[in-house]
Formats: sequence, structure tokens, C-alpha cells
Amino acid sequence: CETSTFTSVPFFPIMETAVRRLAGDPVSCSDEQQETIPEPQEHRPALTSATTEEIPPKEETVGIALSNNPKDAGNKQQWHGCILPAHLPLPRCVAKTNLEARPGHAAINASEYLDSEEVLLAKLQIVAELLKKSKANVIYSGAGLSTAAGIGDYASRAANSMAPHKKTGEVSQNRLSLEPTLGHHVCAALESKGLVHHWVQQNHDRLAQKAGFPQERLNEIHGAWGDMKNPVLSFNDSLRKDLNRWMCEWISRIEENNGVCLALGTSLCGMSADELARTAGKSGLVIIGLAPTAFDEICAVRIWGMLDQVLVKLAQVLKLGKIPKASCLSKGKTWVQYHPNCRSDTKPRKPRKPSEWATDPTLP
Repeated sequence: CETSTFTSVPFFPIMETAVRRLAGDPVSCSDEQQETIPEPQEHRPALTSATTEEIPPKEETVGIALSNNPKDAGNKQQWHGCILPAHLPLPRCVAKTNLEARPGHAAINASEYLDSEEVLLAKLQIVAELLKKSKANVIYSGAGLSTAAGIGDYASRAANSMAPHKKTGEVSQNRLSLEPTLGHHVCAALESKGLVHHWVQQNHDRLAQKAGFPQERLNEIHGAWGDMKNPVLSFNDSLRKDLNRWMCEWISRIEENNGVCLALGTSLCGMSADELARTAGKSGLVIIGLAPTAFDEICAVRIWGMLDQVLVKLAQVLKLGKIPKASCLSKGKTWVQYHPNCRSDTKPRKPRKPSEWATDPTLP
């Protein structure tokens, strides 16, 4: 995947005023009319591997402090993202551990944090504006999105973890009959309203389809249960070539259209697909989850919270209506009806010419 210089998305003056008031800064009339533009994002290296091999962490990435007091962290920018003031109230540590989230990968400490309600709502206002203004918005999901459905993950390692499956102690034994979470339903609603245009899914559970997200906009990059043409991959297996090309195409779309990447429940521990997040970077990467990632210092907005709760609040901010949406539920039920036990083979996908999506980056 070739990359070029990436221009920044402007920070929104209304949202700037909101977060400055939250931080206790004085705001004048002239302040409310002035638009602040973040520093241009640095050039990022191209994705060179078509496998799930590790991408080395960026040298400037700083691990988050293990203290119960988030103020002990060395770089406060990593708590909120690059387009928010670093001096906003910091999240509180709700589960402390000395363990790494993904030992042997480019992950860092597995302690968990939560934003205050006020900070969370201020951040979600900004995320809503980003989604409205961009035409190349991608969901990039990891295991954390599905833990509320009863699927375990590797990264939730704190003894008193807030992860849903850790709190209830329940992990489903019948993975093919799992139901989508509220987070999945919000993702489907975002697509139905034209606010999300693509989903790169690291999970194998097919809960996106069950929630009503259209298959033609879904790239199950690491394989899926019940898919004979796209079986679940092991570490260092090669990605399916057409799906890898499709992912690279969306990396280009994000770069050329100031796109947004919603990184949901992923530890961003060094998979090739993490390049989606790196490309969106300081102007369009939104990371939502409990635990630190190696990309926290290069994201636009960093939200600390439980995915279902945060995404439902995002739906409220965007006025998406009732979640789950009836139309999405109907699509999900139809998919299940025609694909019992998740049996559905991913058809080969022909690449689009850049000229096709240059005029309409929202195309599947």
C-alpha cells in the first residue's frame, strides 16, 4: 500500500470551546469564533507486509504509568488525543496491573481506565463531527467489541478487569449462536445512516452480519467461523490476497479523504491491519477501549470506557434513534436465516480502480 502526505482535519471551534470550558479555561467571544487547526501529521511508512506479522511500535510511543493516579503519566497527550487539550480532567484507573496486554506483541500495560461522564460527552461531540464531515469512515474492531457477547479475549489481564466477560465470569460455549452486542448494533446503525462506510473486522464471530451490517462493506481480514473460503488465520499466516488489497484500498481512501478510523476494542498490538489506524492518525483516529494501546499518542481522540456504553452514548449524540434499529435487526435476522451456523463463504472480490472511488469514496 503506497502512502503520501496526509493533511489534517480541522478541529471544530464549537467543540474547542466546549472542552476548554470543561477544562476551566476562560473563553472569550473571539475565542468562540476562532478555528484551531492541529499540526500536520507526519508521513507514515507504507504497509509492506501481506501477513499478520508484527509492526514495530513507533519509537516515540510512551507506555502509560502504572500508578493509580493517571497524572503520573509522562505524556498527558496520550490520555485525550491530539485534537483535545492535554489538561482536560484525566481518566481514573479502575483496574491496575503490572501485566502486559499482549505479551510478545507491540502492546503495553493492561491496566484499565474510565473517562468521567463530562469528558466522555465532550469527546463524543468531537467524534460525531468527525464522522459527519468525512466520507471515508472505517470501523476497525478487535476482540474487545465482542466480550459483552460472551467471547473471551487475550488483552483483559487485570485481576479486577472491567471487561464484560471478566465481570460476569461467563464465556459462551456455543460460539455460533452468539448474539450481537449493543456495540455491534450501533455500528450497524452508523452504516445505515451513512456515517460509516466500511468495516475491517479482526474478529471471527460474524456478529457484524447478525447486527445487520452489510456483507459488501465488511472485510473479515483474519478469517471467519463458518467460512470455507476465508478460514480463521493463525499468527503469521498470509492474509487472503483480495482482502488484503481491499484493506490497502481503504488505507488509501482514508489518506486521500481525511478519513476516520474508529478503533474499537483492539489493542493495536502490531498486526498489518493496524496500518488503517496509523494512517488516520492525528486527524482521524478514534480509539475507544479500557486499556492503553501503542497508538494513544498519535490518535485524534482517545476515549476510555466500556464499548457498549460509549457507543450507545455516541448514538445518542448523533441522534440515531432507538438501538437496535428495526431495519438493521431485520437485515440481521435475514442473514441468520440464510446462513445457519454462520455458514457463508466470502466471495472473491475484484479490486476497484482508484478512479471509481476518487469521485465517491463511500463506495463498497
